[in-house]
Amino acid sequence: MKILLTGQFDHFCLETSYFRALKEAGHKLEIFETKKNITKYIHFGKWGKLFHTFVPVQAWSKKSNRDFVIQAKKFQPDIIFVFANGEILPSSLAFLKSIIPVKVVLVWPDGLFNLGNNIMQSAPFYDLIASYSYTCEPVFKQCGFKHTAWIPLAADPFAHHEPFYSGHREFDISFVGGWRPEREEALATLIKYFPSAKLKIWGPYWKRSKNKSVHSHIIEKPLYGKEFTKIVQNSLINMNIIDETNYPAANMRFFEIPVAGGLQLASACPEMESTYLHNETVMYFHNKEELLNRVEFALSNREKCLQIAKHAQEYTLASHTYQHRIQEVIELLNK
Repeated sequence: MKILLTGQFDHFCLETSYFRALKEAGHKLEIFETKKNITKYIHFGKWGKLFHTFVPVQAWSKKSNRDFVIQAKKFQPDIIFVFANGEILPSSLAFLKSIIPVKVVLVWPDGLFNLGNNIMQSAPFYDLIASYSYTCEPVFKQCGFKHTAWIPLAADPFAHHEPFYSGHREFDISFVGGWRPEREEALATLIKYFPSAKLKIWGPYWKRSKNKSVHSHIIEKPLYGKEFTKIVQNSLINMNIIDETNYPAANMRFFEIPVAGGLQLASACPEMESTYLHNETVMYFHNKEELLNRVEFALSNREKCLQIAKHAQEYTLASHTYQHRIQEVIELLNK
């Protein structure tokens, strides 16, 4: 099939993972880079870009969308994928549907409070919303979207998979991700109760931390791809303290840790707890007491940790990659 993807195509992002999976499946692909394309029309340099981020200028968006519909008209795709709040106007989708027998999919990977006006106004033109959370589905239907499906985030083996490593783990506990108050609180608790454990934190904005006990454990640097995988494979426990705004759904890290071969200790994630089972493919904690108990158990049971991590990697590769997700989407479109 011929498929057009719209969005931002950085090396480690959702759009790129979908692109890689679709390419591997043998589809003919083109991309339209929404953010990159619109910069051609933004005036006033960095101030114009900043202004457009918070107050989108319709005239600039319209010019970029003209480029989009011309590319689509020439390419004649069978499917168009739109990701999150990409600046694709409802008028663009209406025009394309009037001249091409195309199906349009919205891949929605975020909380509903981030739903933009363009998406809401485009409801009649989407043939499917692939929602990262099943709790969003009934709300999307109330908003007028005709076909919704729960398609969670997934693992990208190209970005994060390496053969399972059963050797020495340099770090007892690690966390990779940006600063959040709930993350600081959980990690400060571990530092307090397990002072001899080797704990490290990688990610941006951790200088905001007000708890001085955390500071010596911080490396203020984000990790991506194989660099991230290396840390996961060198850590006995990989913390995933899921952002409050993701609840009850899984974040991307939920799948990145197991495909990299790490033991994941995740905060509450109700949507996945009947799929990734506790003490089989992941460990969960729902409160401070459980957090401390899980860490104490893991530090004392290294072989069990490695067993869970190995099982998790195998299970993720077998059932929860983006290859599996695109297959689900295409099957739903063909029904």
